[in-house]
Amino acid sequence: MSPGTTLVLQAWMLAGLARSATLDQDGRGIESYFRDCRTNSSDFDPCVQRGLNMARRFFKTGLPEYGVLPFDPFLAEQVVLRRGGPAVRGRLTLREVQERGWTQSVVTSFKSDLATRTIKYSQWFPEKFLEGRYEVDGKVLRYPMSNKGFFNLTLYNYTQTTTIRRPEEGPMSVKVTALRSADMKIHASNLLRGRPVMEGILDQIINFSWQPWFEVLKPAIDEMVSSAFTDIFNKDFAEFPFQAVFPA
Repeated sequence: MSPGTTLVLQAWMLAGLARSATLDQDGRGIESYFRDCRTNSSDFDPCVQRGLNMARRFFKTGLPEYGVLPFDPFLAEQVVLRRGGPAVRGRLTLREVQERGWTQSVVTSFKSDLATRTIKYSQWFPEKFLEGRYEVDGKVLRYPMSNKGFFNLTLYNYTQTTTIRRPEEGPMSVKVTALRSADMKIHASNLLRGRPVMEGILDQIINFSWQPWFEVLKPAIDEMVSSAFTDIFNKDFAEFPFQAVFPA
């Protein structure tokens, strides 16, 4: 298998689409979606993009025979973020975060650069949903915060870009960048240590003026997804039959 094919396969798998059953509900194998995508063709990138979007139904299933688990949702064990700014200052730790919404996502662009062993693709999500536990130590709107609780976050009409680089030696690197969201809803328990009236007011303030809070949370979302995808590929796909999916 050529280095170019290997790189594209990595991008495909990191999009979560390789986490599929051998046959879909129409009796088609995953390889049928990519059998016309040849690395020496000028249509290669558009072909892969079409295949990814046709195969997105496979997010929720798995390939147990290859040790590939379902992807939607996926679990991020821990992300630590330190921030300093007018609205939020301190350290935020997210634990046991589940992220959902990949099955409904659409790959809107796909570009491979085989010379630099790089892939870049963008995805649009009608909704992306995250929930888990948080621990915070710092200040929010002048309120001191050193507590923990549960949270859920929903992003609407959300777009992100993923850049994948595979060096000739060593593990692959993945960088996910949140670009924009048309709306955001976030709710967290115990924000002010059990003061329900003030917590309700703060919840309304955050959700009414959500745009700056989205900018605050973007680094945590980026780091969580980037780390999870890097780990997923480097651990889960050693036995996946790449040659059967993409022709040389």
